Amino acid sequence: APAGRDDLRMQKMLDFLAEGYAGELSLPEIAGAAGIGERECLRCFARTIQQSPMQYLLKYRVMRGAEALLRDPGGSVAEIASACGFDSPSNFSRMFRRFYDCTPREYRRAAL
Repeated sequence: APAGRDDLRMQKMLDFLAEGYAGELSLPEIAGAAGIGERECLRCFARTIQQSPMQYLLKYRVMRGAEALLRDPGGSVAEIASACGFDSPSNFSRMFRRFYDCTPREYRRAAL
C-alpha cells in the first residue's frame, strides 16, 4: 500500500482513538473510522506503528492517565482510571506499572 494512503488512514483512526479513548472502543469501530476492514486495520497499524490498535489504545489511555495524575493532584486514582477508559482502578494501576515501572501514586509523588 502506498505510504500516503496508510498515513491518511492512520490519521483518521488515531484521531478517532484520541476522541473516544475514554469509552468502549472495538476493532470494527476503529477500522470503520478509516472506512477499512478489521484485517486491513490491523495490517495498517502493524506497518506504521508496529503495534495493534488495542495495544496503542491501552498505551494512550495510560499516558492520558499519567497526565491527569499531574494535572489534577487532588483527583482520585479511581476517578482518573475511569475517565481514561479503565474498568477498574486496579486494572489501571497494573497497566500503569507496566509502562511506567511504578504505581500511579508513586508517579504523582515523584513528580510533585
